[in-house]
This record gives sequence, structure tokens and C-alpha cells, in this order.
Amino acid sequence: MDNYGKTMRIRPHRNDDPDALSESLRAIVGPVDAQATQSRGFEAELQVARLPRTGLFTLRISGGRLVVPAPRPFVGITVPLGGIFKVKERRRNIAFRSGTAHVLPPTPQFDFHSGDGCSNVLALAMETSLLRRYLQHPDDEPASGEVRLPSRLFTVSGPGAGLVRTLRYLWRELQRDDSSLLVPRIGREAEELLAALVAEACGATAPESKKPTNGGYAAIARHAEEFIDAQLESVVSLAEVAAAVGTSTKTLSRAFRQRHGMGPAGFLRRRRLEAARRDLAAAEPGATAVSDVALRYGFAHLGRFAGAYREAFGELPSETLSR
Repeated sequence: MDNYGKTMRIRPHRNDDPDALSESLRAIVGPVDAQATQSRGFEAELQVARLPRTGLFTLRISGGRLVVPAPRPFVGITVPLGGIFKVKERRRNIAFRSGTAHVLPPTPQFDFHSGDGCSNVLALAMETSLLRRYLQHPDDEPASGEVRLPSRLFTVSGPGAGLVRTLRYLWRELQRDDSSLLVPRIGREAEELLAALVAEACGATAPESKKPTNGGYAAIARHAEEFIDAQLESVVSLAEVAAAVGTSTKTLSRAFRQRHGMGPAGFLRRRRLEAARRDLAAAEPGATAVSDVALRYGFAHLGRFAGAYREAFGELPSETLSR
């Protein structure tokens, strides 16, 4: 995807020109051929948002077709928001409606039709290199070759429903001018969580060679805590924490839920709040700003930081600083 490492805001785009739609989608999905399937009546409305290694967009299209050649450097998830869209796979047209989502691996060619009416979708395009880290067992070599994923996700319940809720939340959040996701560091952390959710929803996380005992889970959690405590001021992903202690993200999550009643992401957030509290308590009120401490530990939105801080400690960060 173009503009790697940059975060882009929403770009409204409406037109009746297939070539213009192709050009607008290029920044997310690379080469794409948008075509009108009717002599009259092609319409498209596109909104785009970008995280460092992930593209999100909503597309409302009627009388149109999109062809994306293979191979591609990304995995896609397309969620219908209204109407029906059809995907041509192995010479068959498969319809997707509410309650299901389409999964697009790096191959084969993607051929999307808007159907007889208007299709409205929310789509994700995630760089395959990011997702691969969640598709391998820690004792194996890095995943290589073809990424095998199911073509259809059920999104009414279970991991598929959780993934769609997260996609909808990220989409809403990226439309905010003050969204913390527009800070590259926060955006990268959100992507890591999203990659783990995609792998879980697709059932693509590799199985464990041996399930740890309760004592094994405790040891994994302790080692991960030590690593996390040394990285509180750095960008750190769940995959990096898992790799540092020699386990998978799935086992890491189980270990933290057994030991702390929360996942590793929640634990990391709590540790960062505690570190911020220590710094505020030790600082001189006139020499330190709450915003500086919040940013030091990855809290880009000061209002949300203050709310989380008060929930955790029963007071505002400014009250800790003034004592």
C-alpha cells in the first residue's frame, strides 16, 4: 500500500466515473479496475482512512464492478452494511449479505459485483506481513508461501462478531478530528490488536504444540510482565511481547487472563497509567505538564487519559500533580 507509515484522515469522494474510483482506491488496494456494468446508472461514494499498515474504507456502489488482480500484498475483509454484493470465486458467483463477511487472501483475483441494486460495504485491507506474525507457532519458522484463509466469515456471534464491532469502532474513531488513532504510535498498536482479531476470526492462529499447565501460564505471564515494564515508553505489540517470552499471542492472552483477569493489552494500559501516576507524584507542579506525562506513556488524547486515570485511581492527574 502507498504512504506506508502515514496516517490519513477520511477523504469523502463521490463520482460517477469508474476511472476516478480506481484512482481513489489505489492508495489502499493497489492496482484496481473499476468498471460500469450498466450503460447508465453507475454511481459510487467512497470514504477512506489509513493507519500505518492498514486501510479502511466504506464504499457505496451501484451498477459497478471492481477487479483487483493477484498477487496482492494485503489480506482483505469486506463487511456488507446494506444490500448484497457478489464475489466471483472459481467461476461461481457467491452472494454476501448482513451476517457474513468476505475474506480476500493475497490470491486469487478479486472480482466484486454490486448486484442488481446498491451495495454498501465496510472494507479492511491489512498488509500480509503484519498478519503473518499472528498465523505462526513460535517454534516454527515464519509463515511463508500462500496464506490460507476461509472465504466467508459469520459475523452474528463469536470472533467474527467481535472483529466487525472493532472495525466499526475504528472506522467511527478515525472520523474524529481529535482521534488518538491519528497518532502513528497509537495507530500501530491498534493495528496489532486488529491483526490478532483477524487471525482469530479466520481460525488461522496455529495450534499450540502443547497446552501449558497453570504453572506454565504463570511463568509466561511473569516473563511478559518484565518485558512490558521495560517497554512502557515504547511502541510494543502483542506479537513482540509473545516473541520475547517464546510463546504465541493466543497463549499469552490465556496466561494474562488466568493471572490478572485481563488481557495483555489491558495489563499494558494499566502499567502505563501506574507509571504516569508515579511520575506525576514525583514531579514539581510548575515544572511538569500533565500532557507531557500522558504522551510519554502513549496517551495521545488528554481527555481520555484523564478519564482512565480517574477511574483507576479515584482522582484526576492534575490533582496528583498538585499535591
